[in-house]
Amino acid sequence: MVAVCLVLAGCGSGAEDPFGAPETPSVSSTPLELETPPDPETPTAPETPPDPEDLSEPERSSAAEPPQGAGLLRARDGARLRACRDADCEVVVADGQSVELAPRWGLGTVEFEVEDGAVTFTSFDGGMMATFGRQTPNPSGVSSINGIDLRVLAVQGRRAVVRISH
Repeated sequence: MVAVCLVLAGCGSGAEDPFGAPETPSVSSTPLELETPPDPETPTAPETPPDPEDLSEPERSSAAEPPQGAGLLRARDGARLRACRDADCEVVVADGQSVELAPRWGLGTVEFEVEDGAVTFTSFDGGMMATFGRQTPNPSGVSSINGIDLRVLAVQGRRAVVRISH
């Protein structure tokens, strides 16, 4: 009878079954707690605080209304584009405007595209085209061709102050 007791005692010990039967998984007697979904009427706080840059005033489109201070662009020759004929001027230009340089400079017409804080200069003469793209107001930013320097001094919306010199 002693042998029978030892065999029965080994059945409930959690040891492997010598016949290869899988162990029965244990079941927890702890009750499951289900998470209650939040009430849609109750406001919740954001998970992360907002970025201070996102709280700034949104940028305004220059096409809808001129930027604040748009009238402050000043140039030595104002908006008189004829002053550039001798390749020595400082003027306020608007997107799409152009100047005609004297034939001796070999550049013909110089058109201005002003957008996104930069100016693109395009010159047409004798079937040739030269483009100087996306120049920004920068003391060392100068485009040169045929002994003529093209500089952007300031940009505001769709207008810019440019200097043409030789």
